[in-house]
Amino acid sequence: MDYNTLLHAHGIDINDCSQFESISDNHETIIFIKLKPNQRKCIFCGFNQCSIKEYKTKNIKSLSTGKNFTTISFSLPRYVCKHCNKTYTHQLTKYAVNSVSNIARDRMLTLFSEIRTFKSISKEVDLSLTETINIFDELCPDLRIPITDAICIDEFSNIRKSDFKFACSLVDFTTHKFIDILPSRTTPYLDEYFNKIPLKIRYKIKYIITDMYDGYISAAKRWFPNATIAIDPFHYMSYITEAVQQIRRRILDDESKYFYDKSWMQTHWRLITTNPKNYPHGNTTLKSGMTISYYDRVKRFCQQDKDLLYAFLKLQSIYLDLEKLTFDKAQSYFDSTIKSLLNSTYPEFVECGKTWSRYKDYIINSFIIYNGKRLSNGPIEGINKRVKELKNVMSGYRNSSRFYKRLILIQNSKKGR
Repeated sequence: MDYNTLLHAHGIDINDCSQFESISDNHETIIFIKLKPNQRKCIFCGFNQCSIKEYKTKNIKSLSTGKNFTTISFSLPRYVCKHCNKTYTHQLTKYAVNSVSNIARDRMLTLFSEIRTFKSISKEVDLSLTETINIFDELCPDLRIPITDAICIDEFSNIRKSDFKFACSLVDFTTHKFIDILPSRTTPYLDEYFNKIPLKIRYKIKYIITDMYDGYISAAKRWFPNATIAIDPFHYMSYITEAVQQIRRRILDDESKYFYDKSWMQTHWRLITTNPKNYPHGNTTLKSGMTISYYDRVKRFCQQDKDLLYAFLKLQSIYLDLEKLTFDKAQSYFDSTIKSLLNSTYPEFVECGKTWSRYKDYIINSFIIYNGKRLSNGPIEGINKRVKELKNVMSGYRNSSRFYKRLILIQNSKKGR
């Protein structure tokens, strides 16, 4: 093996070594290097004639020799300053950085872009956990994409060590890639961030897709005056589904009423507000042994109470209507639907009608077709699942900035969508 070439690949000049030797077996090569004391300038006071106090050993593991691992064992001078009496050790920063950047960069970045712990990565590459994290901090590229025509805005729960409960994510509607992650969704952070975007760019933004958080809507109005604001369908539909579930709970809490199949429905209560197209395939079996579809079983259960049946059928009707609704017909549809909710005898529907009425214009905008798709926060909802996966796997990120960098690397390094 040409060790001069190996050292050069690690960014080490052979002329900086006063002694050099190596040993190797089938699994590992160890290179012993004693460095010349050429850092005699005191890092504290700048005195140029520091003396050598002793030599300390520092090991750096790399990924350089094919199937084998390589360890470079440095004997480092430790200096003492006669002027300020402080001591310091010969710096190796450039060696460690060059080692990774020249030899293992691509492999390390590939591992970092996977949803796995730093600890598992450190074991795979035979580095310490601290070295692995330091390499990530040093090498992780900035993969944020420029702000685009259509932006999805949403939040996710921050890591426990963060100063804020929620972080704000900005995602491109078309590519599903991160534009950025903000440590907070509060108005000051949003204003500070958007204020840095040139006015010419902000005027070109066409669409902002958000949930029903007023902070996002007001910020979008202030900073993107030409943008159309759309409420994500999942969020406004959650109000009508919650209204139906409140009706269900109120009715079933009445112990004076008997409901056949109540125990099964207590386990499958979500099916009452499930979109018809998303019901489980296949059939389910009643206690009597009769086989029936899941939809029919839920409907049969609701038929035992007229109020519950009305709420169930009302929601199912809205689901079916929205499937075929277009933007040009959305205005009249929501006018009539909101009016029916506000005039309902069920207080749960009345509250939903008030909310829908308040955000009606933004709800209607969700039926706009852009690049062949309806405006929605679907791209962010998929990303939020990865956020949860990474948080569960890492189980204890302490550095929020590092967590955001890792999320952006994982999402934006993916090919396609």
